[in-house]
Amino acid sequence: MFDFYDNILLLDKTEQVKQRMPICTLRYHRLVYFTSNLTSLKPNRLTTIPFLHERKVYLNRNDETCDYFNTSIETHSRQLGRDVYFVSMNTTMNYYQIYSQGGLLTKHIDYSYYATFYGPPMCVSPNGKVFIFKQPKSMIMHLFGLTLNGFLYIKEINVKQQIE
Repeated sequence: MFDFYDNILLLDKTEQVKQRMPICTLRYHRLVYFTSNLTSLKPNRLTTIPFLHERKVYLNRNDETCDYFNTSIETHSRQLGRDVYFVSMNTTMNYYQIYSQGGLLTKHIDYSYYATFYGPPMCVSPNGKVFIFKQPKSMIMHLFGLTLNGFLYIKEINVKQQIE
């Protein structure tokens, strides 16, 4: 592999490609790169590019009327070691998909019940793992953690009581 990304990826001056990249997704004929920006504390960025030797173009066109969010989840176990899963979230349609490191879809999780009951996700933590759900005119926020099995309810914050 190579270790210079100047001519391949458009990176900011403070952005770096994470170690053990690229991840090869043979099924979808793409290379996946994760970049991080430690100086400005921006969330990680996921970039996919097609194999250079491919003569076909593979397009998975995103719906322009939907908002998307991508992050990763790392799991650690003594028996299996470290696994990385990629999460692609459609915040407009209220679902997210979990992909293995090899690019295979492992789960499709619908969280429309949470979005209806607690409100849509309004913002996310810098690490991409904690979400705030809030009804538009409510002063109550609900914190949820992103897991491989669905959202995990953390706590409720009443903004009006916190101010008083």
